[in-house]
Amino acid sequence: MAEAALRMAAERGASAPGPDDKSIWWAPAFEYNHKQTEVLLSGKDGVQAWLEQGGARILANRISWNRRTKVGHCVERVRIVDLTNDTVITGNEAWHYSDASHSIVNGSPKMRMEKDDITVFAD
Repeated sequence: MAEAALRMAAERGASAPGPDDKSIWWAPAFEYNHKQTEVLLSGKDGVQAWLEQGGARILANRISWNRRTKVGHCVERVRIVDLTNDTVITGNEAWHYSDASHSIVNGSPKMRMEKDDITVFAD
């Protein structure tokens, strides 16, 4: 029964709560390694995968997320939306550390702070 439900969820895109019920992820396609508690979320047909954790939503074409360490590696068209501070950070690659509320963004990073109408670019 559970396997059939997982298969149906995978065909339509899948989502799941994290171990603390505070992380949510969604992706059109995914792979899960239960031994390493790691999930690989993949976008498909222009629809990106996303992960919501600790007041931030992270969107990318591929997200590797470790549920135990709460560390994610995101690649291709990365967008981090800080829901609390109304800030959007974009780039081509990012590492996200949820417990520290910290992200490192590479590949033409740009940060847009909506409240203050400020945009910051980096090389």
